[in-house]
Amino acid sequence: MTVCPWARENFAPVFDELNRRKAIVFLHRTVASCCMNLRGLPGDKEFIIDDLRTLNSLLTGGTLARCPDLRLIHAHGTKTLPWVAHHIGAGGGGEGRGGGRGNPAYAPQGVLHELQKIYVDTAGNSQDTMDDMRELGMMDQIMFGTDNPYGGSDAVRENLNRLMGFQLTQDELDAIGRGTALKLLPKFA
Repeated sequence: MTVCPWARENFAPVFDELNRRKAIVFLHRTVASCCMNLRGLPGDKEFIIDDLRTLNSLLTGGTLARCPDLRLIHAHGTKTLPWVAHHIGAGGGGEGRGGGRGNPAYAPQGVLHELQKIYVDTAGNSQDTMDDMRELGMMDQIMFGTDNPYGGSDAVRENLNRLMGFQLTQDELDAIGRGTALKLLPKFA
């Protein structure tokens, strides 16, 4: 995996300062200016690629390992976090899960150890992505998200109904609804 050296050099001081402050950072994609009319389609078709680039860069560039006190909330991350976990060292034969000799230099304690610093919301998720998060042992990193006002109150209601239909345990629903957010922001308990 390669990471853009310009980005690593220029953003490292920013992430280092956020780490020093033990910051919680909310990451949300936007339409890339380079892709506004990608093959005649809206620029939002590039969203998932932007998410993957971001997570891949934070992981393989070593930012997550270098900044252990930085906590990230990745909007719509249930779609991309499992993909990164499965395809960059944490899937298949178990390499990169932590504690083994096969851990990459950018994740000395394992890919999953580093990815557990990233929290995700439920906006736009699916049963498959929730199942992937459960399989990876990452259900305690999910919090409720709506992407409101995009789609309005109907989208919020639809997301809640979809979430309820995922056959989640009551403990999982409680964590998603409030518990995970309180873990990140205990002063609001």
